[in-house]
Amino acid sequence: MSKIYSAADLFVIPSIEDNFPTVILESLACGTPVLTYNTGGCAEIIDESCGTVIEKGDYKGLVNEIYRIEKERPYSEDSCVCRSKKYDSNDKYEEYVKLYKHILL
Repeated sequence: MSKIYSAADLFVIPSIEDNFPTVILESLACGTPVLTYNTGGCAEIIDESCGTVIEKGDYKGLVNEIYRIEKERPYSEDSCVCRSKKYDSNDKYEEYVKLYKHILL
């Protein structure tokens, strides 16, 4: 899968209902920016350094963004990879341990 993500210029996920799609993280980890709708956890993952979030159901906006991103190339591979590291499973594990340890004590 990493070869496919890495070969792409843009990963488009027009999900209308999702809680936290890991495919977005996989794409970013491979250096590929993401275009998604403002639904569930999709919008929480993306920031201005690694992709674009548009309103759910805005098909015209989706197409226009694809063209804009292809023309301008506003996202770097490094910025996408950097954003994906925010969701590193080892770091998140440590955060949960600290949180629950504090609650239980």
